[in-house]
Amino acid sequence: MKTLGAAMLVAVVSVQLSGCSESETPDVPQSDASKVRTDASLSRRDAGSRRDASSSRMDATTELEEDASSASDSSTAEGPDATTDQDAATPEPGLDATTPEPGLDAAIAEPGMDAMTSPGQDATTPPGMDATTLPGMDAATPPGMDATTLPGMDAATPPGMDASVPVTQRSLGMLKAHVMEDLHSRGCDVWSPYSMACRWASFEFCRAQGFAGGFGASELVSSGATVTCLGEPIAEYREVPYSGLCTMSNPNSLFCDSVARRGCQTQGFESSVGVIGFNGSVVATMCLKSSALVEELGGVPESELFNAFSGSCSVSALVDGNSCQPNVKRLCNARGFDTGFEVLEFDSNSHTAIVVCARRSSYDQSFAQQDERGFVEIGGPGFKRPARHGVNLVGGATFADPITYIDGIFNDQGTPLLVKRMAPQTSFRAASTFGYSRDSCFYLNQGDIWQHDENDDGEVTCTYSETVDSSVTDFRDRGLLLRPGEALLFQGTADWSGSSGQYTWAEVTGAPVTGSDAPGRRVRFPKWDTGYVIPGGGRVSIPAGCTGGCPPTPTTVPAGKPLENSNWWYAAPEATHIRGISIFLSSGTAPGTQGAEACLRVVQQGGQDIRTPWCFSLSGDHFSPASYDQAFGAQQSGSNFVALDVDVPQGALIGFDFALVSPGGGGMDLAGYVWLDAH
Repeated sequence: MKTLGAAMLVAVVSVQLSGCSESETPDVPQSDASKVRTDASLSRRDAGSRRDASSSRMDATTELEEDASSASDSSTAEGPDATTDQDAATPEPGLDATTPEPGLDAAIAEPGMDAMTSPGQDATTPPGMDATTLPGMDAATPPGMDATTLPGMDAATPPGMDASVPVTQRSLGMLKAHVMEDLHSRGCDVWSPYSMACRWASFEFCRAQGFAGGFGASELVSSGATVTCLGEPIAEYREVPYSGLCTMSNPNSLFCDSVARRGCQTQGFESSVGVIGFNGSVVATMCLKSSALVEELGGVPESELFNAFSGSCSVSALVDGNSCQPNVKRLCNARGFDTGFEVLEFDSNSHTAIVVCARRSSYDQSFAQQDERGFVEIGGPGFKRPARHGVNLVGGATFADPITYIDGIFNDQGTPLLVKRMAPQTSFRAASTFGYSRDSCFYLNQGDIWQHDENDDGEVTCTYSETVDSSVTDFRDRGLLLRPGEALLFQGTADWSGSSGQYTWAEVTGAPVTGSDAPGRRVRFPKWDTGYVIPGGGRVSIPAGCTGGCPPTPTTVPAGKPLENSNWWYAAPEATHIRGISIFLSSGTAPGTQGAEACLRVVQQGGQDIRTPWCFSLSGDHFSPASYDQAFGAQQSGSNFVALDVDVPQGALIGFDFALVSPGGGGMDLAGYVWLDAH
């Protein structure tokens, strides 16, 4: 990807196809799907990698609560920020944080926990806290939640239950889930990882895998999340009425987790995982059966729960229900269990908590590899998963910077796969300082590199947009060939203004190779990402074969590359066909003020053109999908891939003459990808 400067990037295409003579051939710098702004840091990518170890958004071992300070803010669906109105949300010393349900036998309360309230305190409401609403919450409906029910929640039938999916006899599974495909598609926003929406999405995800239900997400690493799925041998779905301080306005709070636990116990169960859903009259939970695999731990010291694992877990966070489920999992792991769920009770007198932990049976452990669901970790950190015929979803969330982790698919079959369409999308739909500035890049086998020196690995195409929608790469009867074992990786930027908290993803359509298809592999021009500053009123030309010290000197190149041009000639090792080109252009000024020209050339070794150069021009209008339609005809349908059929004899040279034009100056770059036959 590219690291942008400070100005808006804009680029749109109006294209005329013409035969231009060699003397008319324009030159242009391209780069690795580059985008350049008006300052010196033109390349879309950082000087080296888009995200190196020092800029990691989240360590591979980091769990959800690491982002709790930003993820669980006041916009979260079920509670105020853990640091907001802390006095109101935290009971005074001596006040039991979870008032038992009226009518419950006092013996249900743990030893040392006042079953009602401390002397001098109101029997129903801690000081400063409204009896029905936690601070910052709407008493009627948490933001984004329906006032009566969670989507799919039916009081009679466990939500998400598919009668065609057999209920597994497994007890517990730690399943890998994809952030976009498995959780976000079910309504979970990983920026509110402790929300009811995420717990409900995890529950439905587990139901779809044949379990009785589930809880999560417990861990989040790049595009992969770990969800705890529970089977009928140890858990059952139950609903418990609101009681005491547990209301529809605070279903994710400690008050409601306590109600869920005590409600399960009155029904004869050992404990509960906490609240996983709610509607207008009840909270939903998974009740845990008495089993050697489940253990409720009482008297857990506050210091062990809060301090040993994460500073973001606190008493106020417990009350709000925002920040402690990863702490419980880690605590349970430290005590020899596979997972844990939520803090269910807290005694402010003894400063101890009650949690529940669980372990897998030997039968469950035999499914450990299957539970990974084909996820293979790649550098970054990131994951790739087995590709399937039809639509594959790749991508994820942006954490501490605007760029997603690398995510992708790989061909785990014994036959080739044809990638026929790549359609990037983002959640960012509102213009900012940088307009809709965003990009999406696709790579073969290795992410965040350009054209590999020795093979086809590296960037295969990128798209860039400053409109609401991004262009697609639609090959139609052609496509990118993925041989067995090869991977297509994705990395995108939702919003180049620098904000995190967005999603960027792509729908990648795979299909078997048929006799009517034209499988292809790309050659990139220039060979690596290169950015240029255009002088005011000027024009910069980079002819085909301009490498080494050939002027002009670029402004930026990737780390480890010399500050020189790489607009090489590609020598065809055998007779082949050019099946098409795809084009990436980024601009650093307002729409319509910058332009680019390019001519695709096929020449003999001596330099004589074998065919008339195929030329086109691009000019600024935000480089939207419509730009390609304007440039290359309505048949493009917003695709940046232009179909061609050009014979190339063995030994012939393929290259691009590029030119960048910017009357007002500023930064620009362009990348051209030539698609050749692949076998």
